[in-house]
Amino acid sequence: MHRPKAKTNRFRNLYVPKSRGTIHYARMIEGKRVAIDTKCSPATIDGWRDGAAWRDKYEEAKGIGKPQSAFGAVPRFGELAPLYLKSVKFSHLAETTKEEARYKLTADSALLARFAGTPIDEITADDLTEWLEAQAQAKGWGTQTSLHYLTAVAAVLKMGRKHLNGRVLATVEARERISEQRRTARGRLTRAPTSGPWRTRKRSRPC
Repeated sequence: MHRPKAKTNRFRNLYVPKSRGTIHYARMIEGKRVAIDTKCSPATIDGWRDGAAWRDKYEEAKGIGKPQSAFGAVPRFGELAPLYLKSVKFSHLAETTKEEARYKLTADSALLARFAGTPIDEITADDLTEWLEAQAQAKGWGTQTSLHYLTAVAAVLKMGRKHLNGRVLATVEARERISEQRRTARGRLTRAPTSGPWRTRKRSRPC
């Protein structure tokens, strides 16, 4: 099925490449053409509607097409992290909590290596969960460690909340996904020792 005709731009930026069986999204971003497979079927009108919904969610998460912040240039994560470590809120934390935050938010940390150069309004739940999953697989991080990192990310993002134009922090959805993964792992614990990248260890019973 070719792209349905519409009186509005309902299916803008969506197309089906030759020899492909799924709807793709394409757009010029900063002078470069970006094309992504939405994995939606073009065979029915519902498939095109799903493609349009995928496009809208993607553009919202990436901030595409939205007006620039009224407060000037959006700061990068690496610019706000040291400001948080010098903030009054940080100074009121317990010493052990401060030490953990410094470990996660210093310039040579794994977190800053990934997100230091990213504007805070471009950090999405997908970005965070994909990075945490990779760390879990490479370093054996458990669910609790991932959640602690999300707490650190959220603290930094809140420093630049005015630049997010009222959007919910990406850490909220990321935390929900990881928590759901943990619940699923616990539900399958009787069938397998591990489930997914965030492992839940079975507690031994006291003798």
